[in-house]
Amino acid sequence: MRKRPRLRTLLIPLLAAAFVLAGQLPAVASHAGSDAAISPLAICRDGIRFMFFADYYPAGTGDPAEDEAPFRIQPVQAATPVPAADANGRITPPADTLVLDTTVTVPYAPQTLDLANFEPAPTFAKYPPHITLSWPYPQPVGLQDVKYVGEYTLRWDHQLKAGPRAVVLSFDRFDRTINSAEIIADVDKCHLFNGNHPRDTG
Repeated sequence: MRKRPRLRTLLIPLLAAAFVLAGQLPAVASHAGSDAAISPLAICRDGIRFMFFADYYPAGTGDPAEDEAPFRIQPVQAATPVPAADANGRITPPADTLVLDTTVTVPYAPQTLDLANFEPAPTFAKYPPHITLSWPYPQPVGLQDVKYVGEYTLRWDHQLKAGPRAVVLSFDRFDRTINSAEIIADVDKCHLFNGNHPRDTG
């Protein structure tokens, strides 16, 4: 199967100046940190809910005859507290601070989306999620042909304290050799799961 170059090797040169200056990205909208993008729906004390989009290219530029795998295995890691970034904006948290280390299976679900303006409703209207990229990664512009799409609700290893910039996520296993940005997120005073967390830290 011939593989098209990933978006990380075809960096889009445009990035909104406000994102660079302010760092804080709008709540809920889709944001790219590699060849994948997420739309956070809820970032709570006990877990995270998000939509995930992978392998996207400007609409009409792909090879429609290319064979695609029926799903993509995607790593997801998160850690708290958030350590300082290095000079390149990369974050590598100590292994003992991981609160999530898993994979998700993202189905092949081809569709065309305007990821720059795709803003699904947050799970909790009172707690619209906020994220910041560790460095200003170029964002998709215009319509994108997206190959893999899924929605996931994942539980932290233990309950987190609510607060700004409380957890950092990676969809590339915090690998500094890969050209991707980590995602720094606020944690809100919401809960996605019923009952007490088995490792509640208060």
